[in-house]
Amino acid sequence: MSSLSLEELPMESWMSHLPCALWDTPLYHLAIPGSHNAVTYCLDMDDGSPVDLTQPDLLQKLDRFMKPLIRPFVYKWAVTQDYNIKQQLDSGVRYCDLRIAHRPNDNSTDLYFYHGVYTTLTVETVLLEIREWLDARPREVLILSFSHFLGLSQELHSLLLSTIRSVFSSRLCPKTEPLTLRNLWSLGHSVIVSYEHNLSSCHAELWPHIPYWWANKCRADALIQEFEDRKQHGRPGGFFVTGINLTEDLKYICTHPTESLKDLVTSTYPALLGWVREQTPGCRPGSLNIIAGDFVSESRFVPTVVALNEKLLKRSLDFVAPPPLTSQTLLSVSHVVWIDHLNFRKRIDHVTITRSPDLDLLKPGVVPVQLWFRPGLSPVRSRFSSGPVPVQLRSGPGSALVRSRFSSGPVPVVMDWMSRLPEPLWDVPLPQLAIPGSHDTMSYSLDVSSPLLPSESDAFRLLDAVCCCVTRPIIFRWATTQDKSIEDQLSLGIRFFDLRVAHKPNDSSSELRFTHVIYTHLIVLETLASVSSWLAAHPKEVVILACSHFEGLDEELHRSFILSLRKLFGSRLCPRKDSLPTLRGLWARGQQVVLSYDCESAEREAELWPAVPYWWANQRTASGVIGYLDRNKERGRPDGFFVSGLNLTADRFYIAENPKESLRTLTFRNWEALRSWVEEQQPGADPKSLNIIAGDFVGPLPLCPLVIALNQKLLHRK
Repeated sequence: MSSLSLEELPMESWMSHLPCALWDTPLYHLAIPGSHNAVTYCLDMDDGSPVDLTQPDLLQKLDRFMKPLIRPFVYKWAVTQDYNIKQQLDSGVRYCDLRIAHRPNDNSTDLYFYHGVYTTLTVETVLLEIREWLDARPREVLILSFSHFLGLSQELHSLLLSTIRSVFSSRLCPKTEPLTLRNLWSLGHSVIVSYEHNLSSCHAELWPHIPYWWANKCRADALIQEFEDRKQHGRPGGFFVTGINLTEDLKYICTHPTESLKDLVTSTYPALLGWVREQTPGCRPGSLNIIAGDFVSESRFVPTVVALNEKLLKRSLDFVAPPPLTSQTLLSVSHVVWIDHLNFRKRIDHVTITRSPDLDLLKPGVVPVQLWFRPGLSPVRSRFSSGPVPVQLRSGPGSALVRSRFSSGPVPVVMDWMSRLPEPLWDVPLPQLAIPGSHDTMSYSLDVSSPLLPSESDAFRLLDAVCCCVTRPIIFRWATTQDKSIEDQLSLGIRFFDLRVAHKPNDSSSELRFTHVIYTHLIVLETLASVSSWLAAHPKEVVILACSHFEGLDEELHRSFILSLRKLFGSRLCPRKDSLPTLRGLWARGQQVVLSYDCESAEREAELWPAVPYWWANQRTASGVIGYLDRNKERGRPDGFFVSGLNLTADRFYIAENPKESLRTLTFRNWEALRSWVEEQQPGADPKSLNIIAGDFVGPLPLCPLVIALNQKLLHRK
């Protein structure tokens, strides 16, 4: 990650090109470039246009009687941008400062922007241009700050709100949504509207006013000192703007008659951007969020701000030389830096985690533990992690030194657990090992604006067509089964992936997507290319990819897809003739992928395995799932690979009766009972043994270390 320079990203789409490590960072913790007084590039130069009513009485009188003398000064110092709105967005601006007014003595309901004088373009015209720009870039997110309302009656406010809704429609992000790129992409939201009026509290899609740090200084050093003083008092909790726009006073204008605001800005940008480069985004008291400026096309202002997000990526901590470890010490955790969780901030100096019976399997330094920090408590080993835990880990003797990054969930170092298994397990067939899997792997990328699958019932499809504003949030809450990317799931230790593949109806391209009730915005082959890259970096890890469902695929699409899979994985594919593959055998042949393909087409292809049986309970309680799985165990396990699904399923009556719930809350509430059942299970060849154990939300819930640890029981038998 150190070689990545965010300053070199294509600025017209920099958000969609951010590393996936930042997709779950709240937008108010990112560094975002903004445009101060964004629409002053089209101020009305016609002398007949009045000066806006916020200007001093003296200026309004002088303008009335000395217009030829006054107007040139007004234009020179009121224009803050020379790029139009689309050009600003292309340059990378993602926050727009929009000041709205109704012209005096105007009988129409047209609204304009203003700064000194009014603009020639109406608000609706500019908003339509923004919408057109967004249509071509659906993964970029804009923050539009409507403020400084001048001359608007209640009726005009209502008209403006109606215009905002009609222009942006489903792209508007309601106040209830978590503000991360991953969540906004999955819901199809790309516009956050801040509205500086008490109406914002009455409308779900209007966010409250975003604080703007305005220094009101005409010198760079004075502006910088003002912001340094404000940083000492801490940052606001959500979005906020640091405005590096300079403000001239009358004395400065009179003593610099030949200058303009642009001259002032360009002369001070080197000093201002030097200060910007020293800033850090994030949640700490001195961090910044949106940084807005004038003439955003000048002096690489936008790339400088975007590049600050590299500092969020670089908050990784190196291991230090390990001290002598006792026979009972499995891992030392030292120098835990600031731990941020809600309002809790504390520094922990040293923690030691001692050996636990269920961890004997793993080599020192490869520790499936999670640290739980709560106010007033020491760090403890826990089943859950309550927030970001940046730590330095000291690995035990003989283990590789690795790097650890900030994690929003557990801190297990198990991404290479297969290669670290004890040698006696290298000759155990994979269908007899305990392997962690993820159910509906790709549902973290659901596209809430995509159509329902044709296989959904006619009644449900009709309801969705009539009331999509009601059904879509519900679909998203109950169809999302994972919140970690497939790369993150691999690094967490997941080795079985439930991949449901489909082709969108009426799509003339051959692109395939994943599905769960609706379609994902991620494309199948691009995603599997990421898996291939991960495997190349971890050559002794083996994955089982279960492709199934295939809704909308005809014979031609199957042939094309299978050919693409062959090209993508090549010699890494394990042929199905090796019905009981072992790690030692796969490593010797350089094979890493067992590819299951739930279609008759698989029978003709030597590299494709048949469908992997999946024990699905179709129950919404832990007791129902456990009862179903235990009954299946009594009948005996299948001969090859098979999956025991811990995933819960809620019927539509339950969903309707519990409107505030989600699959996530249901899963977490039942986790403890499921965890206890998993700990009692046995892998192996016995009729009642299990193989792959798959679940939902494999990131925040510690399924991987639980399942991996079951292999210890095979060692005890030997």
